[in-house]
Amino acid sequence: MEVKKNKKWGIKQWGAILMAAIFGLSFIGYIGLGGGADAQAASTTSNSNIEYNGFTFFPVDGYWVTVYNDQEIYFVNPPTALESFIVPNDTAQILSHSKIYLTYNPTQNIDLSLIQSRAYSFLSSFGIQTFLACTEEEGCPDIPIIDCKTDHGIIFLQDNETTSISSNGNCLELQALNIDTMQRQLERAFYSMLGIME
Repeated sequence: MEVKKNKKWGIKQWGAILMAAIFGLSFIGYIGLGGGADAQAASTTSNSNIEYNGFTFFPVDGYWVTVYNDQEIYFVNPPTALESFIVPNDTAQILSHSKIYLTYNPTQNIDLSLIQSRAYSFLSSFGIQTFLACTEEEGCPDIPIIDCKTDHGIIFLQDNETTSISSNGNCLELQALNIDTMQRQLERAFYSMLGIME
């Protein structure tokens, strides 16, 4: 009987070791693997601050934080991860309006909830009101229909195979194939608005 007890105890020990190994490897995988190029770029500097154009960025709970006019501003990406996006010279001017509309073509299948939430959070901290709008009436819910001639700042989100940031009148046009890229483009525009990036 003693032999059986030792054998069962050995199985329990191996089971505990296996569970600990699975947990440990899962934790290492969670910490070590990022969600794409930007996450990997951020993870290479996640243990230290980043100095960029006179601003210091420090990692806090998965965000990059800097102080602007005595206010902490949170970014998902550090500026170094967004340098590949070129913005028009009038980006800061377009985003300086007291009202900004996030517009989209309702015939395109775009889920704007994440971008709308991020834009609202960021812009409201500077006293800028943010609204959702459509560029066309067909398929548009009960929200305004506006174009680039409207006397407000407009961020026009377009589902497109071409990735670009351009301007047209009062519109800052973000074109990308997916929401993740559009969100990075939007954050790049916010850096320009604050003068952190040109």
